[in-house]
Amino acid sequence: MNAALESAVKVLAKELSPLRVNAVSPGLTDTEAYAGMDPAAREKLLASAAENLPAKAFGRAEDIAKGYLFVMDNPFVTGTLLDIEGGALIH
Repeated sequence: MNAALESAVKVLAKELSPLRVNAVSPGLTDTEAYAGMDPAAREKLLASAAENLPAKAFGRAEDIAKGYLFVMDNPFVTGTLLDIEGGALIH
């Protein structure tokens, strides 16, 4: 899906210029989506995922929000897909 999203962002950035088009692609993020899990299973999932990421941490909503703020705040960023995934893509 990231390849399709990246292509769409680039095409839309060209077509809609001077409007800026960017996208953020978050990795595993500790959100309310996991709230319904058994607490012990949730902690095990978070620890396992963190151990397998180069960042050695599970993403937080705040981490993803900072990415959105970056692409919104910087007027020179357009046609960019920002992956915020703790290094998962380099494995």
